[in-house]
Amino acid sequence: MPKKNNTKTIVQTGVSLRREMLGFSHKRLPVDPPVRSVQPRYDYVIKLLSFNGKFEITGTVIRGALSSQLGLTNNNTLNVWIKSVRCWGVRDVTGTSAPTLKLTAYSVIPGVDESNLTTTLVYYSPLAVVEDTGSIAGGGAKVGYTWPLSNQVMPLSPSVKSKIVDIEAPSAMQHATLYINVQWAYTGSVSV
Repeated sequence: MPKKNNTKTIVQTGVSLRREMLGFSHKRLPVDPPVRSVQPRYDYVIKLLSFNGKFEITGTVIRGALSSQLGLTNNNTLNVWIKSVRCWGVRDVTGTSAPTLKLTAYSVIPGVDESNLTTTLVYYSPLAVVEDTGSIAGGGAKVGYTWPLSNQVMPLSPSVKSKIVDIEAPSAMQHATLYINVQWAYTGSVSV
């Protein structure tokens, strides 16, 4: 087997490293400057606390919680993309049963309900149902879901009031903490 000559690779790496350290000029630029069409997005985790029974989370709830946690007065100036949801349920000290949680995650991409063809109804299909039961000894119930990439690239419309997440906590005297991981972008004008 012939010996491999690494001299060329080392010289290429050295030239590349030198260019990165010292900078370099661009000789072949297009005639027109590039158009920036992508607005910057920021990751954020929305925290919702303490509920018993059933809790429906809509796009309006997510946008309202995000704008209040960011200190904004108008949530119509936000674009919001949902990424994942996580929920922990613990029983209260006076509770006698183990905490249980049931999470239903819905698609943010609208579909058409084909059961009734005379009227067109927009339908958001359930993507997953996740359930967990904790223990009486103190272990909490934990559920979570991450949306597929096809749903993560769709912004939540401010006018749609459909469910995105359903949380059921049927155990009495139970508290839950919900974390919703979103990306957001500001679309309004900034006054300085």
